[in-house]
Amino acid sequence: MGEEGDAILIGRSCSFLTGSFLANISWTETFSGGNYGRSTSSGGSGTMAQCKDILDRFDARFDEMRAARKSETTKMNLGRVGQESWFDVFEPEATCFTDERFGSKTRMERYGAVGDGPKFLCGVDHLAQKAARLMEEGAGERCLVYSIGSNNDVSFERAVHDFMPGCEIHTFDPTLQTAFVGDKYATFHNWGLGKDGESATMEGKSWTAKGLETIMRELGHTNRTIDILKIDCEGCEYKTLPPVFDAIAAGNAQISQLQVEMHVHTVADLHIHDFFAAADRAKLRIFHKERNHWGCAGYKCVEYAFVSESFLREANAAAICPKSAVEPKSALRPNPEHVIEKTPPVVTPPELVAKTMPSEAAMTPLFDEDLIPENAVVDMNIGTNYDPLVAMEGRHRILVDPLFYICDSNAKWTKDVTAFCFAVSNQTSHFTSFLEYNRGGVSSSLSKVSAGTSHAGFQVKSKRTVLVLEANVLFSAIDNRNTTIHRLKMDMQGWELSSLRNFHGLLKKSNFVAHIMMECFCEKNGKQIYEVDNSCEKIDRLLKEAEYETKGGCGGSEWSDVIGYKKGLGLTFLDDSAWGGKRLD
Repeated sequence: MGEEGDAILIGRSCSFLTGSFLANISWTETFSGGNYGRSTSSGGSGTMAQCKDILDRFDARFDEMRAARKSETTKMNLGRVGQESWFDVFEPEATCFTDERFGSKTRMERYGAVGDGPKFLCGVDHLAQKAARLMEEGAGERCLVYSIGSNNDVSFERAVHDFMPGCEIHTFDPTLQTAFVGDKYATFHNWGLGKDGESATMEGKSWTAKGLETIMRELGHTNRTIDILKIDCEGCEYKTLPPVFDAIAAGNAQISQLQVEMHVHTVADLHIHDFFAAADRAKLRIFHKERNHWGCAGYKCVEYAFVSESFLREANAAAICPKSAVEPKSALRPNPEHVIEKTPPVVTPPELVAKTMPSEAAMTPLFDEDLIPENAVVDMNIGTNYDPLVAMEGRHRILVDPLFYICDSNAKWTKDVTAFCFAVSNQTSHFTSFLEYNRGGVSSSLSKVSAGTSHAGFQVKSKRTVLVLEANVLFSAIDNRNTTIHRLKMDMQGWELSSLRNFHGLLKKSNFVAHIMMECFCEKNGKQIYEVDNSCEKIDRLLKEAEYETKGGCGGSEWSDVIGYKKGLGLTFLDDSAWGGKRLD
């Protein structure tokens, strides 16, 4: 079967996920500012143990990725900073479940951050909730934001002011030629960050630099945590940030996350390897990277987003754990002597899982059915293949997929769409390896391809981890909301059959799903495309048993679709255009 046991697949011939790990998060609620991690269960010690286990496993994988990068880069002769390709060695090694592009220049909406300037932040709602709670309690220690380098572009400060009220914002720039325009949002200082007492000159302005510890002391911020440190100082990062990293490593500064634009540099004594090694010592993880192709000749500037190990764990806990189960920051990170299991558990074969995995499994606290419309008729697409089910007749759409555009694109969370970022199969809350294949960027799977098939020559480019929700849990949640499905499209590259068996009882209900389309595989040389049974014949038989009129199936190709409609409802087959348009084959 698939690597580390059977695997779960979403999406047909897709280019899955070029970012890092994903988890099944109640994203809509997180972005809307509601209570994070609401649960259909009451929490308790079992829930806390489950949350800790999930966080432990992600931390262990993040540690492995960092260690692998460090091992590889020490073997390389990176030379001096100045070769744009060297940035490619330092890729994101962790996932913040609630990262977002933040700080629009031209729009007041929270999710209008496009173009040059915005930064990727981790846990915006979590920080905003903490800031609001501290203000309500009258606590003296507020959320603290430092913005280094301004050029009088205050879009970032404005966004923090508007969407993270309660945060104390300070902007630093000794090069401004005119008065600071962001007094409404931040306190301005014409100071330059650097090595204490060092003289600096830029754009005709000269100043004496101040170290981070000096700045914090002069502002009365000693012993406070800088929740966000944003730096864009046109090349000064190589001199200014290593001392900051050293201060963090020495325990003299606490920074939750750092957003910095790095520049191709030609100063002979600066090594890019040394920069990232210092960040490693400060226990900062790279969670996002973006080349600035709007300027810098399209390649000479790269936006990096770092997050501290402790805050990443805190933010991710706030995203996936019931509120009652989120412990203080110090309790969430395991003790150093705690041995973390780094190998994903063996996945039970699909035929056994369907019989032995309880539908009330541990995923329940991580899935919020309140995000599903109540007393409604919806359209649903599991595995969107970058071509989600088209909107029809004003029905709400539920999209389920760990693809990056579902998980990272803020535009998908509207009153008309609910997007869930997890995979679906016949098992629940399982860490499973995801394999990205090289087929012009349009084929990936969570299972190995079968030898002797059209996909056999594909090369694995990367392997990462996703979480999975049992199909019966998902569809039961919809049924519990007294909601029915008009169109159900399942495009899951090998796992439609196992999922169908898992929620087959619900599908037998007379008015639960009206129209259905399921991808299926046909045998070639006695094998299907992936090492999991997804037989067109078996899917067709199960749909007929659930009282569906069907068509489609094997017709000479290695893959096809079975399409059906529920008998007894006066229906007929939908036009092909109702299933999302042209498919990516």
